[in-house]
Amino acid sequence: MLIGIRHPMWMAKTQSNPNMKKLTISAVLILTAATLDSNAASTASQSLSFSISQYTDLTLNDSAVVFSIGSIPLGGLGQDTKASSYNLVSNNHSNQKITAALDQAMPTGTTLKINAHAPSTAASAGVTTLSDSAQDLITGLVANNLQNQVLDYTFNASELASPGSFSRTITLTIAAQ
Repeated sequence: MLIGIRHPMWMAKTQSNPNMKKLTISAVLILTAATLDSNAASTASQSLSFSISQYTDLTLNDSAVVFSIGSIPLGGLGQDTKASSYNLVSNNHSNQKITAALDQAMPTGTTLKINAHAPSTAASAGVTTLSDSAQDLITGLVANNLQNQVLDYTFNASELASPGSFSRTITLTIAAQ
């Protein structure tokens, strides 16, 4: 912005001195150029880093599975089968496995078996009799997003089984192979 000062003495000099007009025009051009430079675009750069944590989430879809055997044939087994399912979401690309263990051994004369269905990229151990020791159910797991994978349970009771009710907790664990 230019501020003009009107003073008779300066006006007279400007009118009589042609170099003053050039000087005034030059000053206006310099001020305009300085204003344009101060409005010029400015840029900045920033380095960005990314991190993705390894995660694995194994969940069961049913909180409880209830078995019931009404009668046991002489010399045979009473049997009840149930199905449940699991979900697995993992970005872990290394070989993993799912193991299962009961919180305590099954009572005398009873067994609980499980068949965990595996995705096509892994291997199922097939029908496995559960105990209070961890046993492999599925091996060769890599990064997956599996939903509603089937768990088939079979509860057997022989004539040695005592009547009554009991419960067990199964723990599925995903771990490195």
